[in-house]
Amino acid sequence: MLHSFKPRETKEKEGYELEEETNTEERPLYLSDFLGKLVGNNARSDCTFVVSKGDKKEAIPAHRIVLAASSRLLEAMLYPLKGTDGERAKVSLPVVVQIKDTDPAVFKILLQCLYTDNINLDTGKLPELISLAQKYQIEKLQVACTEFMEKDVSAENVCELFEIAPKLLGDEEFGLSFIRENTDDVFASEAFLKLSPARLKFLLSDEFLGAEESSIFVALKHWGKHQVEKAGDDMKGSETDKLKVVLKDLITCIRFPVMDLEDIASHVAPTGLLDDKQMLSLYQYCALTSDDEREKFSISFPIKPRQGGKKLKFTSIMDSGGLFYFLGSGEGKNTPYANPVTAGKVMVTQSTKGGADVSSVADRNPSSSALENSYGSDTSPWVAVKIRDYLMRITELVICQDQDHFLQNWRLEGKYDKQGSSWVTIQEYKNDTSMSSASPPRFCYKLKTTKWFQEFRIFVTGNSHKGQPNYDITQLEFYGYYKKIAK
Repeated sequence: MLHSFKPRETKEKEGYELEEETNTEERPLYLSDFLGKLVGNNARSDCTFVVSKGDKKEAIPAHRIVLAASSRLLEAMLYPLKGTDGERAKVSLPVVVQIKDTDPAVFKILLQCLYTDNINLDTGKLPELISLAQKYQIEKLQVACTEFMEKDVSAENVCELFEIAPKLLGDEEFGLSFIRENTDDVFASEAFLKLSPARLKFLLSDEFLGAEESSIFVALKHWGKHQVEKAGDDMKGSETDKLKVVLKDLITCIRFPVMDLEDIASHVAPTGLLDDKQMLSLYQYCALTSDDEREKFSISFPIKPRQGGKKLKFTSIMDSGGLFYFLGSGEGKNTPYANPVTAGKVMVTQSTKGGADVSSVADRNPSSSALENSYGSDTSPWVAVKIRDYLMRITELVICQDQDHFLQNWRLEGKYDKQGSSWVTIQEYKNDTSMSSASPPRFCYKLKTTKWFQEFRIFVTGNSHKGQPNYDITQLEFYGYYKKIAK
């Protein structure tokens, strides 16, 4: 039962007697909860904000003492000085303040923060909310908005935050690290299509975008088509002509020379965005075989690959697109294949040794002898792969096995020593029958991670299809984005 102090009079003196209340509304336990109930509430209010933007207009009651405690500017507005001696002028209540060009819903969020120190944010209201916080000098609201931007970044909202950050935070690179690590997902978002030309150019000029150059070009083309659709009848000419106008200052940021001939033929040539002279020089550049020839060749596009990672694309099991093949064939120079494990470019270790030599997982022969753990003595076996000179953001893993111990309960882990010594789980599989259902037993596992790793480990967590915690692997191959480790 709640209690309150009720004044009473006696013949001797005035005092307070503790009496039980009946039929009263339950009061919140904490002051912030009580103040939260007063947001936009007429109860005991002594000021009104008439907030309007466009056809939206709302009179919002408030309490001067709460607002004045949070902002010196609001204090000056609501408790004006009478003179220079600091005395406050008497004002008619309620004080009415006109707030123009402000969404009433956004203003209520500001009040919620002032009354309770809590705030419910969404990306769409951030620009106006931060502007209000700056206008009325409300530091805690600015801090809350900044923390939200830093902690709640996603592929869906990062472009919106990246767009507004220079003006609101004075930070041109806000969100850039996230975009670099999730370039494909970010470029596929709706928010990417709404980037301004200036911010998009800043992004396309970045050295560390983690996507294939052909994917970056395709994303730019989609952005351009969206701008053409927005312009509607205001633009004249063919669709290609309109697209050329929209992309005129941006297409020079695309590093066409680093694409392979297949990407140029399938993604670039059909668009008509490059003229015949540009296409001819591009084909000529791609036909050159030495770095010296390429450095001397005159071409109007950047020729240096981005440092954010190139893509090793999976097309089929035992294709020539994976990491081991890349390392074994001269790291992109298409030299005759040499086992990268034997060459020391990849180190393979095991919890216990059994079966074939560790180099067998990269010998390009999925029917060869299998790499095995020591059956019976190892109840938590694992096999680990460390890449000597590269980091990788893995997107696919191919495992080939022979007829024994198909993997069903296991996890793929990753590690990069500079980020700490602990293994990080990338994906875990429980009672997975992908391998036992494949014929022959070779399977490509699709993976998703935003992290870069130098080491990967297959860690057996339970029984194989034969009911024992064992593995036998004849071949491994890794696909995804790769980049050289800075020395």
